[in-house]
Amino acid sequence: MNHWFFGNQFGLNFSSGAPVFEPGGQTARWEGCSAISDANGNLLFYTDGIDVWNKLHFVMPNGSGLMGGYGSSTQSSLIVPKPNDSLRFYIFTADEDVGPNGFRYSEVDITLNGGLGDVTLKNIPLITPVSEKVTATRHCNGRDIWVITHAHNSDAFYSYLVTNAGINTTPVISHIGNFVPASYGTHVGQIKVSPDGRKLAAAHGQVGVDLLDFNNQTGVISNPIYIYDNSNSLPYGVEFSPNSSVLYVSVIGYWDADSIKRFTGLFQFNLTLSTSSDIIISKILLYKVNEPREFGCLQLGPDGKIYMPEYIQPFLSVINSPNNVGTACNFVKDGLGIAVQCFFNLPGFAPFSVKDTFSCHSNPGFCINDTIQFSYSIPSNFTSILWDFGDPFSGSSNNSNLPNPYHIYSSGGTYNIKLIKYGICGNDTLNKTIVVGDVTVNLGNDTSYCGQQIITLNPNASGSNTYLWQNGLTAPTFSASTPGVYWVEVKSNNNGCVRRDSIDLTSRPRPVVNLGRDTGLCVNQYLLLDAQNPGADYLWQDNTTNQTIQAKQSGIYWVKVTENDCSFTDTIVISPFSKPTFSLGNDESICLGQTIQLQINLSGVNYLWQDGSVNSSYTVNNEGLYFVDVINQCGITRDSILISKSDCMVFVPNAFTPNNDGRNDYFKASGTGGVTEFDMKIFNRWGELVFATKDKSKGWNGTLKGKLQSGGVFVWILRFKTSTDTKEQLMKGTVILIR
Repeated sequence: MNHWFFGNQFGLNFSSGAPVFEPGGQTARWEGCSAISDANGNLLFYTDGIDVWNKLHFVMPNGSGLMGGYGSSTQSSLIVPKPNDSLRFYIFTADEDVGPNGFRYSEVDITLNGGLGDVTLKNIPLITPVSEKVTATRHCNGRDIWVITHAHNSDAFYSYLVTNAGINTTPVISHIGNFVPASYGTHVGQIKVSPDGRKLAAAHGQVGVDLLDFNNQTGVISNPIYIYDNSNSLPYGVEFSPNSSVLYVSVIGYWDADSIKRFTGLFQFNLTLSTSSDIIISKILLYKVNEPREFGCLQLGPDGKIYMPEYIQPFLSVINSPNNVGTACNFVKDGLGIAVQCFFNLPGFAPFSVKDTFSCHSNPGFCINDTIQFSYSIPSNFTSILWDFGDPFSGSSNNSNLPNPYHIYSSGGTYNIKLIKYGICGNDTLNKTIVVGDVTVNLGNDTSYCGQQIITLNPNASGSNTYLWQNGLTAPTFSASTPGVYWVEVKSNNNGCVRRDSIDLTSRPRPVVNLGRDTGLCVNQYLLLDAQNPGADYLWQDNTTNQTIQAKQSGIYWVKVTENDCSFTDTIVISPFSKPTFSLGNDESICLGQTIQLQINLSGVNYLWQDGSVNSSYTVNNEGLYFVDVINQCGITRDSILISKSDCMVFVPNAFTPNNDGRNDYFKASGTGGVTEFDMKIFNRWGELVFATKDKSKGWNGTLKGKLQSGGVFVWILRFKTSTDTKEQLMKGTVILIR
């Protein structure tokens, strides 16, 4: 009953409880339709009495042309499962307007066409003519099914018995209730059997509504009550409450030949009352519209609510609590909105289409020495039951007459459970086999570990099993990365036994140890290394065990600190350090106007020149004594240089403009008349040699390999000797090339 396809290609799905839209439906007929699902609620196929669609919403092979009318038969079709056969089904059809095709059946084999089903028999005749009615209920033996229709121009109900052997084409005929004449409008209206299989209601359009007793052992219908006539409106839909104690009837408003206005409405009857007259006068009008409207059929849903369509309206009305009498039934007009316009139909279903069975379960699993609970709801047509748990060695505990007994199996094995039902239709036996066994699981003792670790948990379970961990994972092992309680359920694939074990993982903090960054140690100095964590156990690289040690020489030092059975090791590398070593060079002489650069290239030191400057270089342009202190963690080193001036004739300009204007186009030294040896080199800012000459008369024109050089600062070095002083003199400086 989970899947409903009706109206103009609309579908509802009740699989999750409340109905939700289900796409794909193909029905588009005004009236009659039916659907069926498997024991798990999955759609198998559906029909409108003319076409048969599989679960993928395609017409089955041989699935067209069923004789359930032309699209407007109240109950054009009903799908009935073959008893004790989950693979074959019957489709019963009723022609519209008392048509010549009458009452027929077709057969579907769901195993064919790749499991999508195929119509193997079609339109096998049973009786004609009939009203637009078909319903079904379970035989009192709990296996077989009665299928019921009503003849036309007659007072006869026809009850056909469906068994595992097929359809008994010789019906049980009951001439009872209102005579349905061969006149317009008498053939329309639903027929339904109450959920308990004891009552039958039939709406006969222009005639009225009959309420009768149904004997689900013999198929005989008796004791009619004429509970509603057509004087106010035309009755169309009938439905019983889930507990079979209340009947609902929908009626359609119209104008008759005398232009008398009839109303549209919904009625309720209390069937718990003791007399026929009390039931008739219990009629309550739940809803009324004083104009011609067209309410459709009534259908009990799997959620226990009753639904009713209204022609060309985009909603279903809902009776939310149909077991309750009066307004307590909570009827809501327009209670469920849908996306398309309704017709008159909702799908009909064969009650009790699931095979009768009992349940057994244990938490956890079917394990040795665990309590296994059995449960069965005894049908009203059975008077008593007897359980046989298939465990004769358990003595008197092997049997029970209770509907919900339990049993404990003390050893593993395969057990055949029998449930014998005793009833007015005879006895019936239900069977089920279970496998009882055991499985072991052991995650070990609760564990405490140090710091952050990944602990692999292993259930140590033997055999073929499935696993479920506390976070839903199903792997055979689990990697625990944080402290906490972890558990696993191990289920044996052989017998379904489930066992659980847990383990509590706690983390102890590791001691925090930091000997500091790698560093250097000066001569005659020491460094105090402290492992912190007072009260812990210590082990240094030299096997000493104090919290601190003095590092008096370079090397690799490490310590292992242990506290609360957790250890941590840290290491420091101490390199040898010494005072800075450098030289400012030999004393020098400079010419008038010349400057030299004193440069020291050391890292990790500080500088202090004689005038307080702290840069790594110093520019000298006057004679004098210059010195610098270079300082590091090991001490101070000083060096000095004496700069003296000499009477130099050579002059070097500080700029030139090589633009070929005849003025200052070359950079060259002047005053070189007394120079006997000459060597000049010029470098760009990247240290690249751009010009060199030993000819004191030559100069640089601002090119390199024939290419003009960009303007900027260039460095020059000049070495020369004079005729009056054979000592080589050095001049350094910079020149600006101006473009």
